[in-house]
Amino acid sequence: MIRRFLLVAAIATSALVVAGQIGAMSAPKLNGTVGPGFTISLKDSTGKKVTRLKPGKYTFAINDKSAIHDFNLEKGSIHKKLTGVRFKGKKNVTVTLATGTWKFYCDPHETSMMGTFKVAA
Repeated sequence: MIRRFLLVAAIATSALVVAGQIGAMSAPKLNGTVGPGFTISLKDSTGKKVTRLKPGKYTFAINDKSAIHDFNLEKGSIHKKLTGVRFKGKKNVTVTLATGTWKFYCDPHETSMMGTFKVAA
């Protein structure tokens, strides 16, 4: 009887560990910053400029430091507004990125505040 109890306890513990590991496998985080001056950037979790990613889900952690800017993502006809012009603060948005060249930019100041990155397998 004790052996059976220990076996059930071991199985239950293993299931909890696996469930915790699956929960920890969230979308990779990318850090976007816009403002306070006329700057916009997108960096990975190590602080390196994002130039190439694999297709899939990513969490964009946007730090919008100015109420005169916004943060947008675009690829062809796909447009994602992550923050609006009047927004100032931090916001997390999960986006699924498909293969292609993506642009991130501030809509009112797009000519000087933009960057690109490629998504490829």
